[in-house]
Amino acid sequence: MDEEKPSNLTVEILETMTVEHLTALRTDELRILYKQIQAENARAKKRSEIFSAVVRRKYDQQVTEQLKRVKKDSGTVHVIEDGIDIAATRAKEVEWDQVELRKALDAMTREDRDHYAKVELGIHEKKYLEAPDRIKEALKDARKVIPKKTTFEFKDVKPS
Repeated sequence: MDEEKPSNLTVEILETMTVEHLTALRTDELRILYKQIQAENARAKKRSEIFSAVVRRKYDQQVTEQLKRVKKDSGTVHVIEDGIDIAATRAKEVEWDQVELRKALDAMTREDRDHYAKVELGIHEKKYLEAPDRIKEALKDARKVIPKKTTFEFKDVKPS
């Protein structure tokens, strides 16, 4: 399957036909749609990245200044320009130095430590899967597997 035969099939069909009718498409037709969607997604991702860079460059300093004025490092602020309200939300991710945190918690009263500290236990999945049966048996009631959405990819089969 080196050359793909030309097709009039386009992704617009996905907006005009029902899922039931679309399931009747042949696998090679589904692959054509898949490749078109992949190409559209790649173009949209690139455009979105460029647009985001433009917006960040244009407004990020104003957002930073507004957040500093309210003594915050994250949150939502509004930049008003040309009669348009641009809501800018700066998210944050906090990481705790485990050694320093342990020192700080050890220095607290038990009551304060219990109030402020959060402890969550877990088992690395790789270690669980490699564990002996007796360990798996002991842990099985605490383990919950939550299936995620199935993804599909269409590739040519290489002849052997």
